[in-house]
Amino acid sequence: MSQSKYTQFVTKPLNKRINTLLGIFKGNISFKQKGTLISYYIKRLLKQPVSESEKNIYYLYSFLVDSNAQLIEEYKDEYKVKVFIGSKANEIYLRKFPSSDQWVYSQVFIYRQYQPVIDMMLKEYTKDSQLTIIDAGANVGMSTLYFKSIFPNAKIISIEPESGNFQRLKKNIAVNDFADIISIQSALWYREAYLAVIESGDKREWAFSVEETEDKSLLKGYDVAYYIKQLNTDKVCLLKIDIEGAERYLFDNREISAKLLSSCEYLAIEIHDNGSLRKKIYSFLEESGFEYIDSDELTIAKKIHYEQ
Repeated sequence: MSQSKYTQFVTKPLNKRINTLLGIFKGNISFKQKGTLISYYIKRLLKQPVSESEKNIYYLYSFLVDSNAQLIEEYKDEYKVKVFIGSKANEIYLRKFPSSDQWVYSQVFIYRQYQPVIDMMLKEYTKDSQLTIIDAGANVGMSTLYFKSIFPNAKIISIEPESGNFQRLKKNIAVNDFADIISIQSALWYREAYLAVIESGDKREWAFSVEETEDKSLLKGYDVAYYIKQLNTDKVCLLKIDIEGAERYLFDNREISAKLLSSCEYLAIEIHDNGSLRKKIYSFLEESGFEYIDSDELTIAKKIHYEQ
């Protein structure tokens, strides 16, 4: 989700946020926080400046109402919220704004970014299927939790290179007591190599990427075969890739891309390019026997199996 899309969401005129306003009477937040939220609305109506805490509660509350979630606890630097996917309740730690955690939350739990690929998969699998999933660029674990809620018997590897995000990823997995999720501080790469984490995009927590380095004290990246081996299988049902531009190395040439695409049945990838790289990836998908669609910021692909 782009920053402009997020800004548009949380800064809608008050007369168009009736649902959020009426939500004050629901149980999404505590009585004290409702007072802070009411103060925010009054100041907005009177065109007075709002405090950082009032703004934080408004932003968070907008997300809670639109995702039918609840605020469980507020801490100094983060919130703990509860969100339901079907009958499954997930507890999630979100760092306070200006962290990008709430933006990632909105991608997954409000805009349901990954629902189109889930819908495709449910035509072939059931929710009880024992699937294998690689979540490359797992960030703080939103997509991992979403996949696990839909497919509770799935075995998932969640890969995240950046230390702060990785600690939140582990925390969000642990608080939900999920089994069969392996979290690895690493990166999906086209070969085994030492990597350095770099800032990209808007330099927030959802915009870290990686590049190769000779510094052997840093983290390592591995090709998809390494992670598949951790799952004790020969290929995965779903490969999700959101690695902030580093996908250009995974699709650098025909040989590398063919190896990657032969490893999965479904692919959900965010391509951080609208030019030559995107066209190259489309071409490689077609050559490897995938059909694909673009869905908002994702490209979703399915391996075609022709009857003999």
